[in-house]
Amino acid sequence: MADKVKGLPTKNVLIAYPGMSMMNSNGLPAVMTGKLYDDILAAAGARNVFAGADTEMTSKLNAEQFAAADVQLLAIGLFTADDDLKDLAGQLFSTYPRWPAASGNQFVPVADSVYFGPLNYLAVEKIAKAVHPDADW
Repeated sequence: MADKVKGLPTKNVLIAYPGMSMMNSNGLPAVMTGKLYDDILAAAGARNVFAGADTEMTSKLNAEQFAAADVQLLAIGLFTADDDLKDLAGQLFSTYPRWPAASGNQFVPVADSVYFGPLNYLAVEKIAKAVHPDADW
């Protein structure tokens, strides 16, 4: 996939799990950062909004950082079977309307495919297609 997106413009992507807000004392969604997540996004022709942050970013994140993020695409993960993808994305977009992704309702589900494992290629493919919808797939 990386060869298909090479040279294409990148977008800033936030990988967030709203249902995991218990991981942050501010009640913010869990934010996936660190090498694995940055690598998945890079392979999809995107970059992590919080690139280079350590895996403890979720517990350190504050509301100002979250609101100020330049989120062009939301990669949203479902934590429980009861999570409603569209509802969760809509809640985030209404809470953070300044994100570029909010104005275009730009999100892609990633569920468990961004965790380390054999399904990472699914996350890369989904995110690449969302970041580059006009590419020749």
